[in-house]
Amino acid sequence: MTLLTRFDKYVPSASEAAYAQDFRDWDIVHHKAKIAGVYVEMEEVGEWGETWVKIGQLKAYPDKRRFAIHLRRGANWEDLRHIYGAIDLIRAGSWGAIPWDTNTSQRDGTYYYTTLLRPSSNRARDRRDEPVYPCAEKRCAEYQSVHLVARDLGQTEDDIEHHSMDQLRGPDDRWLISLTRREDGPWEVSVETSDILTPSLVASLVNDLQWMRREAETLNAEGRADTVHGRGNA
Repeated sequence: MTLLTRFDKYVPSASEAAYAQDFRDWDIVHHKAKIAGVYVEMEEVGEWGETWVKIGQLKAYPDKRRFAIHLRRGANWEDLRHIYGAIDLIRAGSWGAIPWDTNTSQRDGTYYYTTLLRPSSNRARDRRDEPVYPCAEKRCAEYQSVHLVARDLGQTEDDIEHHSMDQLRGPDDRWLISLTRREDGPWEVSVETSDILTPSLVASLVNDLQWMRREAETLNAEGRADTVHGRGNA
């Protein structure tokens, strides 16, 4: 386990810093916790007499040149920011400060992983405590990134799995058309316009809407086929 506020005191050697340059072009992807429904939870770390919170795992895949963040359900924006900070420290040479576990699979080769913890007293003061959720919808613009609950826009956790892709904008941004869908729902066409349109612009808007309608129908047909054949989006 890695205590996120502890290993930032690590001072890497010159050779560690040089070795870490290879990490700088590694991708970062986001996944849900492997076990569905795993929430953040308390962990007592007696050595310091403080209660810590398990927020997820960080994995490193040398063969794929990739860091993977596996967030537990209930992790918030500040949790994610701290994990990004940990990756920055690894890229600066602090790989050796982490008590990595290792595993090997046929698909991924040898990879490293560690459970990430934050002090509960620190987490209780988070200014940005909006939940974040990794996106597993391969056709969403946020795939392998995260969705954020925008409370300032009146969103709740029920809005979080709201996927979007393929946007069309009208001349001078007079309209915005996008494909959206909620978790396990169909792809739908969303349109936003706040302008008065001339007849010719209305015709252009209708053409764009028809094109997006056909795209939505195609995606929904593909989704039904995936369900029949048991592929899904995972």
